[in-house]
Amino acid sequence: MHYKIRFRVSIVVAISLIIVALTAATIGNVWLVSSNTAEKTAANLFQSITQSAYERLARLVGETQVLVNFGAQQSNIKDPTNKGLNWSLFFGALEDYP
Repeated sequence: MHYKIRFRVSIVVAISLIIVALTAATIGNVWLVSSNTAEKTAANLFQSITQSAYERLARLVGETQVLVNFGAQQSNIKDPTNKGLNWSLFFGALEDYP
């Protein structure tokens, strides 16, 4: 028994080109999808971090702004001594915003 396998070069080349083309298309598609996903994820992460930092800053500045507003309501203070200062207002503010 002597088997002989005959190759057709044109068929082998055609199949190889199809395999290479499909592989390149698959790799290109995976690269494009992963790049888009990475950009969207980075944008969402940046937005989340920015929002968190903005909220923390607003909270810190907000508490200070409340105390400044309490001080601004003391319009009868003309000198930096204790005369005319409403300490209960400040103590109440400090209890609310230690």
